[in-house]
Amino acid sequence: MKKYYLLLFCFLLILQSCSPAVVSVVPSGNQIELIPVDDLMISTELNELVELTSTRSSFDLYEINIWYDSPVAQWNKITRDWVAYYYKNPLQATRIYAMMSVSQQRALDYMAAIDVDFSARLPENLRNEITSIEIGCLPMECGTLIGSTESMLIYLFPETQEQILKQAEEARQALLLSGNILPSDLDIAEAIGRDIAQEVIAERLNDGSATAGKSDPLPSGEHIWKPDPFQVSPQGPSWGKVTPWLLASPDQFRPAPPPEYESPAFKSALDEVYQVQQTVTHEQLGIADYWAGDPGTFTPAGYWNLIASELVTEYKLSSVEAGHVFATMNIAMMDAGIACWDAKYFYLVVRPWQADERIRGLVGYPNHPAYPSGHSCFSAAGAEVLAFYFPMKESSLRDLAKEASLSRLYGGIHYRFDLDAGLELGEQVGALAVQFAIEKGWEIKP
Repeated sequence: MKKYYLLLFCFLLILQSCSPAVVSVVPSGNQIELIPVDDLMISTELNELVELTSTRSSFDLYEINIWYDSPVAQWNKITRDWVAYYYKNPLQATRIYAMMSVSQQRALDYMAAIDVDFSARLPENLRNEITSIEIGCLPMECGTLIGSTESMLIYLFPETQEQILKQAEEARQALLLSGNILPSDLDIAEAIGRDIAQEVIAERLNDGSATAGKSDPLPSGEHIWKPDPFQVSPQGPSWGKVTPWLLASPDQFRPAPPPEYESPAFKSALDEVYQVQQTVTHEQLGIADYWAGDPGTFTPAGYWNLIASELVTEYKLSSVEAGHVFATMNIAMMDAGIACWDAKYFYLVVRPWQADERIRGLVGYPNHPAYPSGHSCFSAAGAEVLAFYFPMKESSLRDLAKEASLSRLYGGIHYRFDLDAGLELGEQVGALAVQFAIEKGWEIKP
């Protein structure tokens, strides 16, 4: 046992000397020192695994399947659940999803780059009494995923530490029950994941998100957007100053100015909102309600994480591939939100109900300026990335982004020009993220 802790301590020192770039791929050729196989053969670990795997129940098999059919998607589901539970707003949610996905991506890439033949360490290759169950990730990758996710979730949701530790223990127990990894190897893999998560946390600790709810006094005057006096504060007035992942600056893709108030183009757009509201159908209301994504749900970005989860599971992507998909998509959506809020508070366009008292917000009254549409920015960015990874689904993904965008017109809270500008901005940010993924070699290999 002393030998194991010495090896682990040495390895963590090596890890701490590394400083990967944002969303970096760890260079290949890394090595870690594990307990020699000869020592394992006389250890109690194998005896414990023999007993554990020989008494699997039907519930154990169910748990293994839940956690390890598509492990990155499963952890994403848990993250979405916590976002909804804590009523995170759409901007906070994009940061949560991005930090989680980047942490997982780095951990998975790191482990994939390690130059060790782990097949010789598979328990069933050491003791023929052990029968493993097929899982959706390489065993050591599964372990780093547990460590990185547990550490990041505790940082993001500290009030829920006890429940998060319980979830991580369930994942750990299911992995051991699958018979695919030795307990000591799992300990090392988790430690690697936790260390990488802490690196990501340190990088984003001062990204400006903590003070994004505050701003200098907003301009005032006729036909300029004003915060709702009955709400505590406007949403994210300084979110446009949050440090992006990929954008050169928050205003890199700032859209052109919207139609001027009381111009023919503005009046036409305002009239369209009113006319749509007068003739809105049950189907359109259903679309508006489905995409609303208010606090208490997993938010607009959460819908695209759900779509991504379904796709990586349907196409049986490896954990590393899934990590790339989620990291690319979520940094794109966070950056799209930053760019979108930069434009919102730059142009300060009034909401439709502020310009025409006959109009009602059928899915709420968002307390931030209208132009451009946040849902359109998030959705176009998410769809652009997923269309790159799943070109066979490109048409349906882009249709979903347009539906999410139109839902805001159906709900009476956006003009058509808000939607068009948001879709264009989101596509531009998504394309930037796709180019980044190509440069990193993150394409899905057929």
